[in-house]
Amino acid sequence: MDRIDEWKRMGGEVRSIKGVPTKTEQIVAHLREHTEYPTSSRRIVAACSNLACLDFEDDRRWLEENLETRVFRNSGEAERSLGLR
Repeated sequence: MDRIDEWKRMGGEVRSIKGVPTKTEQIVAHLREHTEYPTSSRRIVAACSNLACLDFEDDRRWLEENLETRVFRNSGEAERSLGLR
């Protein structure tokens, strides 16, 4: 199972209310708009774990398992690492 399939299995593409962003959209928005670069994968996991849309344990584990352990120079690098771009 690839990263996107795993994310979808965990509810990444499910919309419960019309117009409410999916988990994937919220993560991407957070990476693009609310994360200062350069930053480490550890900081991204910690910051994303505080998003209200995420189930702390499952989503944090998914991020930890799929985000490369390194320093990211921009959101594009982090998104590619997660297979979201």
